Amino acid sequence: MADAFTRRLAAALYGGAIGDGIGAPVEGLRREQILELVGPINGFVRPTHYAQGAWAFCDRADGKGDGRITDDTLMVEALLVAYTEHGDHLDAYAYRDVLASITATRPVWLPEWQRKAVLLDRLASAEQYLIRGLLNSNRDPRFFGATLHQITCGAAMCAWPIGGLNAGDPRGAYDEAGAFFSAQTYSYGLEQAGVMAAAMAEALAPGATAQSVVAAAVWVARDATREMIRAAVGAIGAGADRETDLPAIRAAVRPWHHKSTHVADTDEHTVGMENVPSNRGIESRLHTSEELPVAIAMVLRADGDFEEATCASAEYGEDADSIAGMAGSLAGALLGLGAIPEAWRDDCDTQNQRDYAQMTESFASVIRSVASRDEERRMRRALTINPSPAEENNIRQAT
Repeated sequence: MADAFTRRLAAALYGGAIGDGIGAPVEGLRREQILELVGPINGFVRPTHYAQGAWAFCDRADGKGDGRITDDTLMVEALLVAYTEHGDHLDAYAYRDVLASITATRPVWLPEWQRKAVLLDRLASAEQYLIRGLLNSNRDPRFFGATLHQITCGAAMCAWPIGGLNAGDPRGAYDEAGAFFSAQTYSYGLEQAGVMAAAMAEALAPGATAQSVVAAAVWVARDATREMIRAAVGAIGAGADRETDLPAIRAAVRPWHHKSTHVADTDEHTVGMENVPSNRGIESRLHTSEELPVAIAMVLRADGDFEEATCASAEYGEDADSIAGMAGSLAGALLGLGAIPEAWRDDCDTQNQRDYAQMTESFASVIRSVASRDEERRMRRALTINPSPAEENNIRQAT
């Protein structure tokens, strides 16, 4: 893994998996609950469980904790395999024919379960329903995402490899993510997948900074997603103090948040009960989910510190594994492998029975192959628009 690009790609993969593993055992908790249980998060967290009306630590080799990855990273891995097997840009048909098939038919080691199973069995019920529908119906996959009964960050949390394939081209990454994930989601769920891919494409570009990643995200983003990114990064204080920054970011995203539970600090499972009307999880241009905007803000406020980007994201709470996973992948791509503690990388490989360095090598090979074909296509278009004198003469004779 000698070349700089492959090392940054590996840092994106490790960074996302590590962030996912750090945030997983505190997923669903509010920050005040996390501080009461764990204290400030500065590394991997022991497994937790909910019993007798309270959260507590537990000692177990399965479940969330100790750096074990969740469906966020498992879907990233499946997308890497899809690119390797497809060998070119992906669209909604490839989602159905390649990615959906991979998730439904190929057993992988699931660290949370400590056994092999098909990835489909580990996904949330909404994604299970959708993938089974894709594989068992004759619907057009380009519009199938609009059948999803609840919009989530499920596409954004695993979209960064699309940015990797389109490294240096945020607009191309945004467009490909939109074409691909239209088979999985719609509305702000689809929008955030595109923005995440664009942010990664920028993060991997030469000379990229956290500021340029924010600029690329805002440039491609639409509607509430764009406004929430602006609000989240605008709430960052000068001193990168979690005690002030994390509550400020949380308050700043509130006007655009689709979860009334989040903004009201109530228990999520009580909303929507007893026929209470709710706009949560449905199509909207005025509201969006917080995971990606908050992750981007966390990368900016960390100011080149990978550990702070991931740990503060996990301590923010709520969908902690997705926020920390996206922040970790972006921070890793920006900062490189040297910014990620070697012990964290070793623990990540060991705990999850993975070899992320080898996965990266395979993906980097695909990226270079596709980039070569892209260059041939670009050259053909350039010659079509600006033919050589000899070709110009042939065109005139033919017409």
